[in-house]
Amino acid sequence: MVVGPASAAPGVTEGVSVSSTGAEADFISEVSAISADGRVAAFASLASNLVPEDTNGLADIFVRDRVTGTTERVSVSSKGREGDGHSGIVGVAGYPAISADSRFVAFPEATNLVKKDRTARRISSFATGSPVIPSGSA
Repeated sequence: MVVGPASAAPGVTEGVSVSSTGAEADFISEVSAISADGRVAAFASLASNLVPEDTNGLADIFVRDRVTGTTERVSVSSKGREGDGHSGIVGVAGYPAISADSRFVAFPEATNLVKKDRTARRISSFATGSPVIPSGSA
């Protein structure tokens, strides 16, 4: 849940673990982060109904743009390949983090998202959907 100025009236609580069509997550969602202006929330979820073709059965990282009402899975490779490990569920993996300007989301795990990456640390560009390796991590 988020309380903030991006699209809700002051004091209104809004769920962010929903699909772009407004369907509530069909399984657990947690460990959220929010951009400085409150527009974009990043969260981990085991739900399979937040985006089409989420079939890996693992926790993924999603971002919800509260202004446009869109939800996107960012824990995928630049070619759209699903992760081979959990990303961001308490007790399973670490938390997502989002940059103040909403452009980048960092998250752990899923070793198959970036070619030749053995560090299991990711930063995904929300603007482009492209995963990148942090400088000095390769």
